Amino acid sequence: MRDHPTVKQATRERVRAVAEGIGYRTSVSARALRTGRHDTLCLVIPGHGVGSESLALATAVQASQARSGVGASAVVRERTTLGIGVRPQLDAVLRTLVRTAVDGFIVVGPSGNAWRRTAEKPVVVIGSSSPQQLNCHGVVRNNEVDGRLATQHLIDGGRRNIVALVTRSPTLVEEQRISGYAQSMAKHDLVPRVRFSAEGLGLSAYSESVEAMAVAAAPFDAIVAIDESTAFPALRSLRRLRLQVPEDVAVVGFESSLAALATDPPLTTIEEPSGELARRAVDAMHRLISGETPPRECDRVPGRLIERSTSVPINSDR
Repeated sequence: MRDHPTVKQATRERVRAVAEGIGYRTSVSARALRTGRHDTLCLVIPGHGVGSESLALATAVQASQARSGVGASAVVRERTTLGIGVRPQLDAVLRTLVRTAVDGFIVVGPSGNAWRRTAEKPVVVIGSSSPQQLNCHGVVRNNEVDGRLATQHLIDGGRRNIVALVTRSPTLVEEQRISGYAQSMAKHDLVPRVRFSAEGLGLSAYSESVEAMAVAAAPFDAIVAIDESTAFPALRSLRRLRLQVPEDVAVVGFESSLAALATDPPLTTIEEPSGELARRAVDAMHRLISGETPPRECDRVPGRLIERSTSVPINSDR
Protein backbone atom coordinates (compact mmCIF):
# COMPACT_ATOMS: atom_id res chain seq x y z
CA MET A 1 0.00 0.00 0.00
CA ARG A 2 2.96 2.32 0.58
CA ASP A 3 4.92 1.29 -2.54
CA HIS A 4 7.75 -0.24 -0.54
CA PRO A 5 10.65 -1.06 -2.91
CA THR A 6 11.02 -4.68 -1.68
CA VAL A 7 7.42 -5.59 -2.58
CA LYS A 8 6.99 -7.13 -6.04
CA GLN A 9 4.64 -5.38 -8.44
CA ALA A 10 2.41 -8.46 -8.80
CA THR A 11 2.04 -8.76 -5.03
CA ARG A 12 1.32 -5.05 -4.73
CA GLU A 13 -1.47 -5.27 -7.31
CA ARG A 14 -3.09 -8.30 -5.62
CA VAL A 15 -3.05 -6.61 -2.20
CA ARG A 16 -4.55 -3.43 -3.62
CA ALA A 17 -7.27 -5.39 -5.41
CA VAL A 18 -8.24 -7.13 -2.15
CA ALA A 19 -8.17 -3.81 -0.24
CA GLU A 20 -10.40 -2.23 -2.86
CA GLY A 21 -12.79 -5.15 -2.69
CA ILE A 22 -13.32 -4.92 1.05
CA GLY A 23 -13.32 -1.11 1.10
CA TYR A 24 -10.11 -0.82 3.10
CA ARG A 25 -8.67 2.64 3.56
CA THR A 26 -5.37 3.59 5.23
CA SER A 27 -5.93 4.94 8.73
CA VAL A 28 -4.36 8.38 9.03
CA SER A 29 -4.59 8.19 12.83
CA ALA A 30 -2.85 4.81 12.98
CA ARG A 31 -0.09 6.00 10.69
CA ALA A 32 0.39 9.08 12.88
CA LEU A 33 0.72 6.86 15.97
CA ARG A 34 3.40 4.79 14.25
CA THR A 35 5.40 7.60 12.61
CA GLY A 36 4.66 10.47 14.97
CA ARG A 37 3.73 12.57 11.92
CA HIS A 38 0.38 13.84 10.64
CA ASP A 39 1.67 15.29 7.34
CA THR A 40 -0.50 18.32 8.04
CA LEU A 41 0.39 21.86 9.07
CA CYS A 42 -1.84 24.50 10.62
CA LEU A 43 -1.75 27.89 8.90
CA VAL A 44 -2.86 30.70 11.24
CA ILE A 45 -3.87 34.04 9.75
CA PRO A 46 -5.39 37.13 11.43
CA GLY A 47 -9.13 37.02 11.93
CA HIS A 48 -9.59 40.80 11.88
CA GLY A 49 -8.22 43.41 9.52
CA VAL A 50 -6.83 40.89 7.05
CA GLY A 51 -4.89 42.80 4.42
CA SER A 52 -4.06 41.76 0.88
CA GLU A 53 -0.49 40.96 1.98
CA SER A 54 -1.68 38.46 4.62
CA LEU A 55 -4.03 36.76 2.18
CA ALA A 56 -1.31 36.60 -0.48
CA LEU A 57 1.06 35.05 2.07
CA ALA A 58 -1.55 32.49 3.13
CA THR A 59 -2.13 31.48 -0.50
CA ALA A 60 1.62 31.27 -1.15
CA VAL A 61 2.19 29.14 1.97
CA GLN A 62 -0.46 26.64 0.88
CA ALA A 63 1.04 26.45 -2.62
CA SER A 64 4.52 25.92 -1.19
CA GLN A 65 3.21 23.17 1.11
CA ALA A 66 1.66 21.39 -1.85
CA ARG A 67 4.93 21.54 -3.82
CA SER A 68 6.88 20.21 -0.85
CA GLY A 69 4.65 17.16 -0.47
CA VAL A 70 2.78 18.10 2.71
CA GLY A 71 -0.58 16.39 2.49
CA ALA A 72 -2.84 19.16 3.71
CA SER A 73 -3.06 22.38 5.66
CA ALA A 74 -5.67 23.40 8.20
CA VAL A 75 -6.36 27.15 7.99
CA VAL A 76 -7.35 28.91 11.21
CA ARG A 77 -8.39 32.54 11.46
CA GLU A 78 -7.23 33.86 14.80
CA ARG A 79 -10.05 36.01 16.11
CA THR A 80 -8.07 37.69 18.87
CA THR A 81 -6.03 40.84 18.94
CA LEU A 82 -3.04 41.76 21.03
CA GLY A 83 -4.66 44.73 22.74
CA ILE A 84 -4.90 45.27 26.47
CA GLY A 85 -6.84 42.60 28.34
CA VAL A 86 -6.90 39.91 25.66
CA ARG A 87 -3.96 37.81 26.87
CA PRO A 88 -6.21 35.21 28.59
CA GLN A 89 -8.34 34.92 25.42
CA LEU A 90 -5.29 34.35 23.22
CA ASP A 91 -3.82 31.84 25.68
CA ALA A 92 -7.08 29.87 25.54
CA VAL A 93 -6.87 29.75 21.74
CA LEU A 94 -3.29 28.54 21.93
CA ARG A 95 -4.06 25.82 24.47
CA THR A 96 -6.81 24.48 22.21
CA LEU A 97 -4.87 24.53 18.97
CA VAL A 98 -1.66 22.95 20.27
CA ARG A 99 -3.69 19.76 20.77
CA THR A 100 -4.73 19.76 17.09
CA ALA A 101 -3.55 16.79 15.02
CA VAL A 102 -0.97 18.74 13.03
CA ASP A 103 2.83 18.68 12.91
CA GLY A 104 3.36 22.40 13.40
CA PHE A 105 2.06 25.94 12.98
CA ILE A 106 2.90 28.59 10.40
CA VAL A 107 1.65 31.91 11.75
CA VAL A 108 1.01 34.97 9.59
CA GLY A 109 0.25 38.20 11.38
CA PRO A 110 0.96 40.30 14.45
CA SER A 111 0.50 37.67 17.17
CA GLY A 112 3.45 35.49 16.15
CA ASN A 113 5.43 36.17 19.30
CA ALA A 114 2.55 34.93 21.46
CA TRP A 115 2.47 31.71 19.46
CA ARG A 116 6.11 31.09 20.33
CA ARG A 117 4.97 30.37 23.87
CA THR A 118 3.36 27.12 22.74
CA ALA A 119 6.70 25.53 21.68
CA GLU A 120 5.12 22.09 22.18
CA LYS A 121 5.06 21.84 18.41
CA PRO A 122 7.22 23.62 15.84
CA VAL A 123 6.20 27.22 15.09
CA VAL A 124 7.34 29.33 12.15
CA VAL A 125 6.28 32.97 12.29
CA ILE A 126 6.14 35.09 9.15
CA GLY A 127 6.70 38.68 10.21
CA SER A 128 8.50 38.34 13.55
CA SER A 129 12.18 39.07 14.13
CA SER A 130 12.20 38.33 17.85
CA PRO A 131 15.10 36.23 19.22
CA GLN A 132 14.95 32.64 18.07
CA GLN A 133 14.18 29.87 20.53
CA LEU A 134 13.89 26.09 20.60
CA ASN A 135 11.33 24.77 18.11
CA CYS A 136 10.61 28.23 16.68
CA HIS A 137 11.81 30.21 13.69
CA GLY A 138 11.01 33.57 12.11
CA VAL A 139 10.88 34.69 8.47
CA VAL A 140 10.71 38.45 7.92
CA ARG A 141 11.08 41.17 5.32
CA ASN A 142 14.51 42.77 5.10
CA ASN A 143 13.25 46.33 5.40
CA GLU A 144 16.71 47.89 5.45
CA VAL A 145 17.58 46.25 2.13
CA ASP A 146 14.20 47.39 0.79
CA GLY A 147 15.07 51.00 1.64
CA ARG A 148 18.42 50.65 -0.11
CA LEU A 149 16.78 49.04 -3.14
CA ALA A 150 14.25 51.87 -3.57
CA THR A 151 16.91 54.57 -3.21
CA GLN A 152 19.45 52.86 -5.46
CA HIS A 153 16.81 52.52 -8.17
CA LEU A 154 16.29 56.30 -8.14
CA ILE A 155 20.04 56.99 -8.10
CA ASP A 156 20.54 54.65 -11.05
CA GLY A 157 17.87 56.66 -12.86
CA GLY A 158 19.88 59.87 -12.51
CA ARG A 159 18.22 61.32 -9.40
CA ARG A 160 20.38 63.04 -6.80
CA ASN A 161 18.13 65.21 -4.60
CA ILE A 162 16.16 62.35 -3.09
CA VAL A 163 13.88 62.96 -0.09
CA ALA A 164 12.49 60.24 2.20
CA LEU A 165 8.89 60.95 3.22
CA VAL A 166 7.55 59.27 6.37
CA THR A 167 4.85 59.73 9.02
CA ARG A 168 5.66 61.65 12.19
CA SER A 169 5.57 58.49 14.28
CA PRO A 170 7.41 55.90 12.19
CA THR A 171 7.10 52.22 13.01
CA LEU A 172 10.09 49.91 13.38
CA VAL A 173 9.59 48.78 9.77
CA GLU A 174 9.65 52.39 8.56
CA GLU A 175 12.72 53.20 10.64
CA GLN A 176 14.54 50.27 9.05
CA ARG A 177 13.58 51.49 5.57
CA ILE A 178 14.85 54.97 6.44
CA SER A 179 18.14 53.43 7.57
CA GLY A 180 18.48 51.70 4.20
CA TYR A 181 17.68 54.94 2.39
CA ALA A 182 20.37 56.81 4.37
CA GLN A 183 22.93 54.07 3.66
CA SER A 184 22.38 54.31 -0.10
CA MET A 185 22.58 58.08 -0.05
CA ALA A 186 25.83 58.02 1.96
CA LYS A 187 27.32 55.41 -0.38
CA HIS A 188 27.05 57.93 -3.24
CA ASP A 189 28.09 60.96 -1.14
CA LEU A 190 24.56 62.33 -1.26
CA VAL A 191 22.90 64.13 1.63
CA PRO A 192 19.91 62.23 3.07
CA ARG A 193 16.85 64.33 3.88
CA VAL A 194 13.97 62.85 5.85
CA ARG A 195 10.72 64.79 5.91
CA PHE A 196 7.96 63.94 8.35
CA SER A 197 4.33 64.23 7.33
CA ALA A 198 1.04 64.15 9.22
CA GLU A 199 -0.30 60.74 10.21
CA GLY A 200 -3.48 59.28 8.85
CA LEU A 201 -3.24 60.67 5.34
CA GLY A 202 -5.77 59.10 3.02
CA LEU A 203 -5.98 58.57 -0.72
CA SER A 204 -7.77 61.93 -1.12
CA ALA A 205 -5.37 63.96 1.07
CA TYR A 206 -2.41 66.15 0.17
CA SER A 207 1.16 66.07 1.50
CA GLU A 208 2.05 69.06 3.61
CA SER A 209 5.72 68.12 3.46
CA VAL A 210 5.87 68.09 -0.35
CA GLU A 211 4.07 71.42 -0.57
CA ALA A 212 6.29 72.94 2.11
CA MET A 213 9.42 71.90 0.19
CA ALA A 214 8.03 73.47 -2.97
CA VAL A 215 7.19 76.74 -1.20
CA ALA A 216 10.68 76.86 0.35
CA ALA A 217 12.21 76.18 -3.08
CA ALA A 218 14.12 73.24 -1.58
CA PRO A 219 15.42 71.26 -4.54
CA PHE A 220 14.21 67.68 -4.83
CA ASP A 221 13.92 65.43 -7.86
CA ALA A 222 12.76 62.20 -6.23
CA ILE A 223 10.75 60.92 -3.26
CA VAL A 224 11.05 57.62 -1.41
CA ALA A 225 7.62 57.32 0.20
CA ILE A 226 8.45 55.12 3.18
CA ASP A 227 4.84 53.95 3.63
CA GLU A 228 1.69 54.01 1.56
CA SER A 229 0.04 56.73 3.63
CA THR A 230 2.66 59.17 2.33
CA ALA A 231 2.96 57.98 -1.29
CA PHE A 232 -0.54 58.81 -2.55
CA PRO A 233 -0.82 62.26 -0.90
CA ALA A 234 2.63 63.08 -2.33
CA LEU A 235 1.43 62.27 -5.85
CA ARG A 236 -1.68 64.41 -5.36
CA SER A 237 0.40 67.36 -4.11
CA LEU A 238 2.86 67.09 -6.99
CA ARG A 239 -0.06 67.26 -9.42
CA ARG A 240 -1.52 70.30 -7.62
CA LEU A 241 1.91 71.99 -7.74
CA ARG A 242 2.05 71.26 -11.50
CA LEU A 243 5.19 69.17 -11.07
CA GLN A 244 5.32 66.36 -13.60
CA VAL A 245 5.90 62.76 -12.47
CA PRO A 246 8.42 61.40 -13.31
CA GLU A 247 9.86 64.23 -15.48
CA ASP A 248 10.27 66.68 -12.58
CA VAL A 249 10.02 64.33 -9.58
CA ALA A 250 10.26 60.52 -9.47
CA VAL A 251 8.43 58.58 -6.75
CA VAL A 252 8.93 55.09 -5.30
CA GLY A 253 6.63 53.62 -2.66
CA PHE A 254 6.11 50.36 -0.77
CA GLU A 255 3.41 47.65 -0.98
CA SER A 256 -0.12 48.45 -2.25
CA SER A 257 0.23 46.71 -5.60
CA LEU A 258 -3.44 47.18 -6.52
CA ALA A 259 -3.60 50.83 -5.45
CA ALA A 260 -0.28 51.47 -7.19
CA LEU A 261 -1.83 50.47 -10.51
CA ALA A 262 -4.71 52.89 -9.93
CA THR A 263 -2.52 55.98 -9.59
CA ASP A 264 -1.77 58.26 -12.54
CA PRO A 265 0.95 57.53 -13.45
CA PRO A 266 1.20 53.99 -11.95
CA LEU A 267 3.43 53.94 -8.86
CA THR A 268 6.76 52.12 -8.73
CA THR A 269 6.84 50.03 -5.53
CA ILE A 270 8.91 47.64 -3.46
CA GLU A 271 6.47 44.82 -2.89
CA GLU A 272 6.24 41.86 -0.57
CA PRO A 273 7.91 38.69 -1.91
CA SER A 274 5.06 36.44 -0.77
CA GLY A 275 6.29 33.39 -2.65
CA GLU A 276 9.82 33.51 -1.23
CA LEU A 277 8.61 34.22 2.33
CA ALA A 278 6.27 31.23 2.07
CA ARG A 279 8.93 28.94 0.61
CA ARG A 280 11.37 29.75 3.39
CA ALA A 281 8.69 29.32 6.05
CA VAL A 282 7.73 25.86 4.78
CA ASP A 283 11.39 24.84 4.43
CA ALA A 284 12.07 26.00 7.99
CA MET A 285 9.05 24.04 9.22
CA HIS A 286 10.30 20.83 7.59
CA ARG A 287 13.68 21.30 9.29
CA LEU A 288 12.06 21.86 12.69
CA ILE A 289 9.82 18.81 12.29
CA SER A 290 12.92 16.77 11.44
CA GLY A 291 14.48 17.81 14.74
CA GLU A 292 16.99 20.36 13.49
CA THR A 293 17.95 23.22 15.78
CA PRO A 294 16.79 26.53 14.28
CA PRO A 295 19.49 29.09 13.39
CA ARG A 296 20.07 31.91 15.86
CA GLU A 297 18.95 34.53 13.34
CA CYS A 298 15.66 34.68 11.47
CA ASP A 299 15.49 34.56 7.68
CA ARG A 300 15.40 38.05 6.17
CA VAL A 301 13.94 38.31 2.68
CA PRO A 302 14.23 41.49 0.55
CA GLY A 303 11.23 42.80 -1.35
CA ARG A 304 10.85 43.00 -5.12
CA LEU A 305 11.19 46.19 -7.16
CA ILE A 306 8.16 46.56 -9.43
CA GLU A 307 9.14 49.35 -11.82
CA ARG A 308 6.25 51.41 -13.13
CA SER A 309 5.86 54.88 -14.63
CA THR A 310 6.66 57.09 -11.60
CA SER A 311 10.38 56.34 -11.68
CA VAL A 312 11.33 56.37 -15.35
CA PRO A 313 15.02 57.40 -15.62
CA ILE A 314 15.95 60.94 -16.62
CA ASN A 315 16.23 61.39 -20.42
CA SER A 316 14.43 58.10 -20.99
CA ASP A 317 12.23 57.70 -24.07
CA ARG A 318 9.66 55.97 -21.78
